[in-house]
Amino acid sequence: MEGLSAVSWIKTSILGGGMVYLRIYLAEREGVISNSLFEEFLDWEAQLQCLYEDYPEHFHKPFGPPGHEIDGPDLDGGSA
Repeated sequence: MEGLSAVSWIKTSILGGGMVYLRIYLAEREGVISNSLFEEFLDWEAQLQCLYEDYPEHFHKPFGPPGHEIDGPDLDGGSA
């Protein structure tokens, strides 16, 4: 976590997938993010979860501009 701003750290956590809750808890515990930002992030994460449940097909598309493919798993751990 050293060297990352709270915002970039949260983005990294989201893209990291399954360990989001543990990472947020540790960041909040270590004072990397404030309680209000922590609560705001949890609200945002809940909204993302609803979107994932309603539109799962959109979470299987690669991130980035058209033609830009990244190797590795997508948000649910499947192949990108």
